[in-house]
Amino acid sequence: RPEWEDEMNATGGHFQFQLRPNVGGGQVDEYWNNLVLGMIGATIEPANMITGVRLVDKLSGPRAANVIRLEVWYTNNDDSAAVQTLRKNVEKCMATRLDGSQGSVPKCETKAHQTPGKSH
Repeated sequence: RPEWEDEMNATGGHFQFQLRPNVGGGQVDEYWNNLVLGMIGATIEPANMITGVRLVDKLSGPRAANVIRLEVWYTNNDDSAAVQTLRKNVEKCMATRLDGSQGSVPKCETKAHQTPGKSH
């Protein structure tokens, strides 16, 4: 389930990329397609850590922040070496262009999931 409380996510976290509208819809689509295909194809190592990807549209509405946020959710935040490897590979996947060259990747924040009232 796409919830922090889900067993697979409760001790995990997510990488968060905030994209401003000036990035352009084509670039947002490329980042998103790369993430989805990398996840489905299990090419982002360690693939078994990824629990899901999410696109959050905060461009309008009552809680607008004028950003689009891409998130990659993963399990086992306690394995810091694996989390760092996963982050590096997520960023590489996102930045890979159709011709195989490497483009830029937006700034990444790492957020730990913690169920209220529980610590890990």
